[in-house]
Amino acid sequence: NGLLEESNSFLGNTLVHMYSKCGSFAKAQKVFETLPVRDVVSWTALITGIDAMYSEDAMNFFEYMQLEGVSPNVATFVCVLKVCSSTKAIEKGREIHVGIIGNASLEKKNSILGSALMDMYAKCGILNKAKHVFDELYVWDVVSWTTLMSTYVAHGYGEEALMFFEHMKLQGICPDEVTFVCALKACRN
Repeated sequence: NGLLEESNSFLGNTLVHMYSKCGSFAKAQKVFETLPVRDVVSWTALITGIDAMYSEDAMNFFEYMQLEGVSPNVATFVCVLKVCSSTKAIEKGREIHVGIIGNASLEKKNSILGSALMDMYAKCGILNKAKHVFDELYVWDVVSWTTLMSTYVAHGYGEEALMFFEHMKLQGICPDEVTFVCALKACRN
């Protein structure tokens, strides 16, 4: 019976994800509501499918998920931080950041999550906080360096972005294609 339930949850989560990604949010929500067990994968699949026009819904589902006792994971946090970035919802972004800090298994260990936080702060116009998040990361990799560079480029600080590019190379981190594009954009500023 447990194997059947696990199989049904996997299939249900897959359907929620598929419908969400295809823009059929009503169908995704209908499947979601029939799931016998709603875990972090189910909730995240539902939240990721919400269009930017319905950002309030994404935040509501994020809160409902937690009210049901389901803890967000990295993918969930990245998704809601993207919503905060696109809507410039800085207060909600700060709340989410506090939630991340309160979760010892997430704090400072994930460059993808750190990059999502940096992006959110930068898009909300708080560049010094984006830099602070970068400084607090345990590991600086190509993703975190490139995100830091792009935040500075987006705000017209090309010279600083190029300085970060040089620091990254001095630390032995090889730039990728995205990093080079960012560096080229920095040269325009």
